[in-house]
Amino acid sequence: MKLSKDELNNLISMFNSSDADNHVIAFQAIENSGLTTSELIVLYKYSKKDSTAWGKQAPNSYKLLVPILSEQIGSLSSARVLGLLTTHKADKLLVELFIENFVRDLTSMLGNIGYDMNKISIDVKIKDDGQSTES
Repeated sequence: MKLSKDELNNLISMFNSSDADNHVIAFQAIENSGLTTSELIVLYKYSKKDSTAWGKQAPNSYKLLVPILSEQIGSLSSARVLGLLTTHKADKLLVELFIENFVRDLTSMLGNIGYDMNKISIDVKIKDDGQSTES
């Protein structure tokens, strides 16, 4: 079952919440939704939860991720995520979601190291090639 971009963003927001109950509910939603491989990869990346939490809270989803993420399960780079999304032919909206979260994190990092974010604009647009599918 594919979730909408807003639904996936809501799950990411729940993981980023300071309320631990939101984390539990997000894991339950993931475990009960039958998400695509690409959706799981993006959620794993931006959940900010380690492999132990995923293994406990969403064991079936975690089992799907382990062989795909292999040795990088502990520290999943953005470049690796983008490569996996390409390999799994993720649809345009999921790639946009990944890039939006990547840009958000990049913007935060740049602001934290002193760049005036009012003077920086990062715009990303994905052109539709008409060949997006999900495996």
